[in-house]
Amino acid sequence: MNQQFVLNCDFVVAVFWTRFGTPTEKYGSGTEEEIEELLKSGKQVFLYFSDQALSPSSYDPSQYRKVEKFRKKYEGRGIYATYKTLQEFEKQFSDHLKQYFDSLPHEKQVIPMKAQAQLSIQGVNKGKPADQIKLYQYDLLSLKFIEQAKEDIVSEFQKIKNIQLPVQTTKPHYQEPVVISERNKSLLCDYANKNNIELNPDEFFYLGNLSEFENLGTFSLIGNVEEKAKFRRIHNLLTAIEKNQDFINFFTKMDSKHFLSLCLSNHGTHPDEEIEVRLFVDKGLLCKKEELPFPGIGMKNAMGFDDMDELLKNVYKEGKSLWVKEYESENVNPTLLDDEFEYAVGKMMPTDSEEAEIHRKNYIEEINDIFIYDYYNEDSMDILIYTQNYIKHNTNIYLPSKLVFNSPPDNIRYEIRSKHSPNVITGEIKIEI
Repeated sequence: MNQQFVLNCDFVVAVFWTRFGTPTEKYGSGTEEEIEELLKSGKQVFLYFSDQALSPSSYDPSQYRKVEKFRKKYEGRGIYATYKTLQEFEKQFSDHLKQYFDSLPHEKQVIPMKAQAQLSIQGVNKGKPADQIKLYQYDLLSLKFIEQAKEDIVSEFQKIKNIQLPVQTTKPHYQEPVVISERNKSLLCDYANKNNIELNPDEFFYLGNLSEFENLGTFSLIGNVEEKAKFRRIHNLLTAIEKNQDFINFFTKMDSKHFLSLCLSNHGTHPDEEIEVRLFVDKGLLCKKEELPFPGIGMKNAMGFDDMDELLKNVYKEGKSLWVKEYESENVNPTLLDDEFEYAVGKMMPTDSEEAEIHRKNYIEEINDIFIYDYYNEDSMDILIYTQNYIKHNTNIYLPSKLVFNSPPDNIRYEIRSKHSPNVITGEIKIEI
């Protein structure tokens, strides 16, 4: 036992209270023998004596006298410490351990070759790393609500046509007649022609004697119930068409793009950190963030601020799966402010141009927070660079976003630099068409 302790341990902790132990051939107890042997061999011994209060019936006086004799043996040599409570013991022991470890020589950590990280870039298919890497395209125009919106618009055309207003021969004096602008007439007529809706413009846009009256800067409609209803239906129809057209324009452009999901993989037996990933794509194939389709204000008004934000994330980012973790960064998902709220609090609503500018700025912020890559161009290559702070061993983490392409690439080269990899890791991803 002594040989095992002396040869193999770094230090020993001994605590005495009332018992001293069984005598051996040379020492008063086996514990005393082990401590003496350790001290002779130069090992560190942490020795403590408890001064906690004792109950006379709970200890053996002869044993306690041996403890006291042993304690006096080392008195004044700075070898032991005493304590009265467990809290005091914990603090002393913690302080002594810190002093001991601080006194040891510190060597730079060297990771054995067998414990290195093994980093690479892999494709992801249905949430799982895959050897066969394929691009995919969306089919957003086939979403059911697009067709339903068209059916609702066609139905609204018919409802407006069914409102038959008698021709008025007299016009009200001192009142401004309400008319549909030529721009809006053209928009509605074009939509009707493209969707085979029969339309007589003179009848469809006729509003009878509907007029507007201004009083202290406030405009009021003056007319009968049917005239007002027809005007409001035409106004709502214009809004519905503009919203629907924004969806169609955005979805058409999105459906033309090619998407690729990739992940950073560590198949090694050791984690890695401070990782920089560089992706190289032939120039002109990559769709950069400033080239991404812009969702018009009509989409935002139809969906609302939060749903628009969610749509962009669903289209451009991957969520975590059983096999691949989601990319996380302190730079992602900041709090965006919907400035329209400020107008509402101030009891005034933004103009159409102000609302469109608010939407544009919020969109740019959201896109910048998703596509956090640095972009470069060199030797006819588009280069994307991003950093991954840390990756555990046997772990896969998605790239910050899906990659978007105007045209399919044949391959993507990559370089990986990291804190614990002495060499630059290079590789190539072959894309299946």
